[in-house]
Amino acid sequence: MKFRRIRTLGCAVVVAIASVGITSCGDSTTAPPKTVSSTRKIYVLNHNSVTVYPIDANGNVAPIDSIVGPDTGLNSGPTSVAVNPSGNVYVSSNFSSSITVYARGGTGNVSPIDTITGTWIGCVQGIAIDTAARIYVASSCGGSIACRRSA
Repeated sequence: MKFRRIRTLGCAVVVAIASVGITSCGDSTTAPPKTVSSTRKIYVLNHNSVTVYPIDANGNVAPIDSIVGPDTGLNSGPTSVAVNPSGNVYVSSNFSSSITVYARGGTGNVSPIDTITGTWIGCVQGIAIDTAARIYVASSCGGSIACRRSA
């Protein structure tokens, strides 16, 4: 599998991607990373869960869904969330240098349908997925972005 790397200044590129609505930088000084999916839902990454809100949510609104629990594997320092064109939810983890994938519509204490690992995922600070189903992984190790096809 071929990977492309783009040299960056670390998280700055992920913030630039956020300005067009794909994802946001996963540092603790900013708002939680979030993604607006093609299903018109907002996915928000929390300390150990992903909560889902309707696109028109305003004010103090309860989530309509969540991915949370011991089987999710979201206790490994999640840093960013993205949704592919098929509706699968991707969550990156800096601590485990991995990306866990949850099936479209998966809620509660659901196990990932896939876990993506590899040296190209080290020091994950953010992920984004474009409409062609390419996943971009921003790394703070060497300040680069790797790209590959998503599942």
